[in-house]
Amino acid sequence: MSVILTLILVFVKVALGSFGGGLAALPFIQYELCITRDWLTLQEFSEVVSLAQMTPGPIAFTSATFVGYKIAGFWGAFFASAALVITPILLLMFILFLIERSSGKLRSNVESFQKAMRPAVAGLVFSAFFTLAKPILPQPVLWGILILCVTLLKLEFCRKYPQLIILFGAFAGLFCKSWLIS
Repeated sequence: MSVILTLILVFVKVALGSFGGGLAALPFIQYELCITRDWLTLQEFSEVVSLAQMTPGPIAFTSATFVGYKIAGFWGAFFASAALVITPILLLMFILFLIERSSGKLRSNVESFQKAMRPAVAGLVFSAFFTLAKPILPQPVLWGILILCVTLLKLEFCRKYPQLIILFGAFAGLFCKSWLIS
């Protein structure tokens, strides 16, 4: 199977398994890219997620673009990103078509399904936290930066402009670089 086709199939699978958005899908994306395919190391995956948080756009899309480019150059990035975007659009169009044609009872079942998904998505976001925290576990300086950033989020100014927290974390990481080399 060609590399491009493999990229497309992997990111179609990621798109179909990404319920709850990018953060909730992080453990699934990590499993596909780091464990199943061995395309990224855990350190590279953490760096991709950090980069994705600082740039506009979803985490999965940034991951698809980065991994596609790393594996197969421009066309790999193009087809991996396209597979990730087109798959949920087609699925959503199909589901909306079915809902439009359905009765009122099915619509109430859809609402019940959405309510039942909330705790599952919350659990996936919690799991994503541990996925991202794994590389910083042995480094107390990074835990200090994490605690300081969470504390800064209590300030109204920082909640209004969360980009300041990202900038603070980036500068703190650069400042502490000599202590973080492991």
